[in-house]
Amino acid sequence: MVMYLVNVPLAFLVPSSSGHATLAMPIMAPLGDFAGVSRAMVVTAYQSASGWMNLFTPTSAIVMGGLALSRVRYDRYLRFVAPLLGILLVLTCLFMLLGVAVPRSRRPGEIDAHHPLRAIARPGRQNPLWRPGRILLAVAALAAALLASACDSAQQVPWATYNSQLQPRIDAATATRGCAALQVLLTGAKATSTAHEKATGFPNDALVAYIQASQHEAGCPPASG
Repeated sequence: MVMYLVNVPLAFLVPSSSGHATLAMPIMAPLGDFAGVSRAMVVTAYQSASGWMNLFTPTSAIVMGGLALSRVRYDRYLRFVAPLLGILLVLTCLFMLLGVAVPRSRRPGEIDAHHPLRAIARPGRQNPLWRPGRILLAVAALAAALLASACDSAQQVPWATYNSQLQPRIDAATATRGCAALQVLLTGAKATSTAHEKATGFPNDALVAYIQASQHEAGCPPASG
């Protein structure tokens, strides 16, 4: 995890994956040997940090060039991709913890190559990292589930929270077949949805859909605006 966190700012400063590897691996590989972390996990931490950061770093020519060609503002793209980045971050940490926590199988009495003076535990003895590793995995899985549910709720804010009087007004206009009033409410709802999209990066069309359904129920002609 420490290596992953160290590689994240390096990936920001050096978006090139080959340049990042040239800069980080001569330092991280010996540190991994000293800490007893396999070199496979060192490479996994580097690759995960580089790939995650290159999805949104402004120092990447691919990201900024793609946004320029598609005419999408960087702040809007960042708001849109933030939930995905959070999920990927949690899943990456989870799998790296899994890779560190699961003990590698060795023959009884075999000596760890990275720690010549440390003998591998005898058969039947539980790896001391396994129990806290399972706890960390459970916490990471719970965090991923909560983050995924939060992303779903963040995309659609309940329209009734904008104004508590909206629904009674819409229902009253529907009951009296007030098509003009419903049209005014629909115009305001579309403006509200546009403002919500600019602020959060996600459109909130629930209010617009509710008013349109009310217009249909009241027998109003299709709205043009």
